[in-house]
Amino acid sequence: MNESANSKYWPWYFFITAVESLLALIWLLLIPSEAGLSPARLSMVGLLLTCAISGIFFTIKPPLFTANLVQYRSIFLSLLLAFLSGLTLFLLRYSDPQMLIASYIRLAPVLFFCLILGLQSAMFFLGIRNGIAWREFSTRRNIYKGGLYAFFIFMLLVLFVNLTKLGITKDPAYWGEPGVPIVGWQAVVSMLIGFGMLLASLRYAYDSHRFIYNLVIPAAVWMISFSIWLSVPWNVLQTSFYAPITPPSNVPFPYSDAGTYDLFAQSILIGEGYQGVIPPRPVYVLFLTILHFIFNQNYFMIITAQVILLALFPVLLYYLGKKIHSPAAGVMAAFFAIFRELTSLWISSNTRVVNSRILATDFLAALVIILVCLMIIKWLENRDTRYAILAGGSFGLLLLIRTQAIIILPFVLAAAWIVLGDIKLRRRPGRNIRRKSARKPHVKGSLPLTQSYYLSVGFFFFALLVAVTPWLIHNFTVTGKFAFDDPNQMGIIYSQYSFTGNLEFSRFNIKTDSLLNSLVEFTVQHPGFVAGFITNHFLNTEIGGLLALPLIQRFDGLFEPVNLYWLSWDGTLDWYNFVLILIYLGIIGIGLSAAWAKMRLIGLLPLFMNLGYALSNGIARFSSWRYNLPIDWVPYFYFGIGVIEILVGICILFGARAKPLADIIKNNKTITKVPSFQTLSAFILMTFFIIGSLPWLIKYLTPPRYSISRDSLIQKLSPNFENPAQIEAFLSSPQAVIYEGKLLYPRFYRRDLGLSSTNPWPVYAIREFPRIGFVLLNESNLQMIFPTREPLNFIHGEVVILLGCAQPEYIEARLVYFPDLVEKYISIPLNTTCN
Repeated sequence: MNESANSKYWPWYFFITAVESLLALIWLLLIPSEAGLSPARLSMVGLLLTCAISGIFFTIKPPLFTANLVQYRSIFLSLLLAFLSGLTLFLLRYSDPQMLIASYIRLAPVLFFCLILGLQSAMFFLGIRNGIAWREFSTRRNIYKGGLYAFFIFMLLVLFVNLTKLGITKDPAYWGEPGVPIVGWQAVVSMLIGFGMLLASLRYAYDSHRFIYNLVIPAAVWMISFSIWLSVPWNVLQTSFYAPITPPSNVPFPYSDAGTYDLFAQSILIGEGYQGVIPPRPVYVLFLTILHFIFNQNYFMIITAQVILLALFPVLLYYLGKKIHSPAAGVMAAFFAIFRELTSLWISSNTRVVNSRILATDFLAALVIILVCLMIIKWLENRDTRYAILAGGSFGLLLLIRTQAIIILPFVLAAAWIVLGDIKLRRRPGRNIRRKSARKPHVKGSLPLTQSYYLSVGFFFFALLVAVTPWLIHNFTVTGKFAFDDPNQMGIIYSQYSFTGNLEFSRFNIKTDSLLNSLVEFTVQHPGFVAGFITNHFLNTEIGGLLALPLIQRFDGLFEPVNLYWLSWDGTLDWYNFVLILIYLGIIGIGLSAAWAKMRLIGLLPLFMNLGYALSNGIARFSSWRYNLPIDWVPYFYFGIGVIEILVGICILFGARAKPLADIIKNNKTITKVPSFQTLSAFILMTFFIIGSLPWLIKYLTPPRYSISRDSLIQKLSPNFENPAQIEAFLSSPQAVIYEGKLLYPRFYRRDLGLSSTNPWPVYAIREFPRIGFVLLNESNLQMIFPTREPLNFIHGEVVILLGCAQPEYIEARLVYFPDLVEKYISIPLNTTCN
């Protein structure tokens, strides 16, 4: 559509511009001024008045230069004007609110006018140049219609939550705050980057630039991720729950669950294995052991290495988004993840949080779940044995990181049955949509589809078993039962299925109690109660994922502390945030519909895995906070797809007809292959078997290092002590003990200070005297306290021989001997006995 055919629209453009400039002028004049019209304000008044007069004049008599306005150069300059105006507004308002607020108030009328003018000009010029392609836009009608159906389902769920209060009602057994959200400006920046990627795809088609899309962009995302995350100062962990920084070492030593994983890794390196128990998360313990083997006790390097690994999380999100929709959707989801983690790091000392610098499995589980999702997509898409084995083996490793992921398996198998069995949704005239098996004609030399499905799933399960069987056998040798996880973990679930005494894992006896039988028995006796808390936590997980997107809340400035509004969320929303949530749900619905349009059910696999993991949270009676982290990326992932899909529609509406946009709506075609076993498949299976065996084999990495004989320890200590007889006299007390081991995690606390938590380690609990608390690691983990008024030079990781007095919760250290240091002793006088 050429310009002459649209000359009748130009007066409207100039008339609207004139009205907008007059409104901005009135706004500007209404702003109070102490010294009248300053030169700066006069210039702004002149600018707006000129625009208003010009707009009125050109409304009556359009100019002759309109042909120049519809050139791509003018369109680009209009978008640049809008971007710079918006950026200036944001920086004036939030970079230094106290200093720049006056400038913001005075410049806001002109800047908002420029922002609106730039956006409307770009759209108008495009419309005049290319016309409005309603016919091409209508090709996406089914996607928006599908998004409407999804939104209707979401509205039913919103109504259900509002009526029943399930998902927002606190459970006394366990309930926490939602996870860390993406900050509003971060979401805007991510969407702008995604839009830029979409515009780039108009010029650089995927087929001719595969290297850039498949390698260059992922590498850039990875480097940006760990560079931004590592740029945050280490002191953000100063009072972090899982890695507090304290004297005398001032190092982020792990604590709580993080400390438990690290202790197992340290125990392996001193030859004590897992100290006769089943460790939780064995693959992660293996990972920490390798890092300690490489970096010894340098936690800054250990954490840095972990951050570099976890920076692959946004990369895998990019690959997943690119596969299910487009590179632009993948980039947007990746930057959502990058910025969300940046916020998590910022607030590490302000609230409990799990992030890439914490030695915990939640973030790693999220990474592996996306990896498994990609492998399953490749399996279902290509129907090839290698991918079935890769999917099954990676799922097995996921179980060794998060056992509860087993609940995802039925959802995966259901998707596989529909995809591999070629079961489709068909509409018959006058009938509702029903599920019907559409069998393809049998091709000579191939297996029937049902047999192909069973064989392919058989390879999947075989690879899964190959990955987990070594660990199951190891656990059988320890407990006499095949088990995935630490009995304490089962004890926690056992305690959750009761009305009182929740989270008391000591009630579970692995030798006499059956977890499955206990859960089934309680469920049969109280079905309504169990269904209630499962639904409550399931919905809370999904709501927590949705709240990862930003709400309209107070924002104090770019360099001000983050507003932790989600910590006090009580399950209610202001009307404007409720409307915002409805908008999010509508966009997510479009994202789901777009994924379905391109890949059918395979495009919804992340949603399937999200539902399975959320259900596992409900069954375990846990949700919120870090328990949502492995899967709460799914809402903002589909939100990113939805945003890009809307932008794609806008691009097509204004004349974009590039191949990358057309490719988005094409269904992927797959060819049914007969599963067959190959040499490469055997190699993949062997790799998974070796990885699954390493947590067992690594127990024998080194022989036991420390002596446990009382006499031998006295012989080591006495020659280096000024008065050996004093040692014998001290040890004559029944409460006196002597140990050798590795000194770990020394933390100094003054009187009435310590780590406050529900179940603190005894050495770090708040006490009425100053002391250094630490762990002595040998064949067991010994809790040690050394009374002192000052943070003495207790060096983490050093070998020590220790004399002390056994107390009910800990051992009070009296003498600490460092055989490898120049300063050999740190002691309290031994002339008193243990009382």
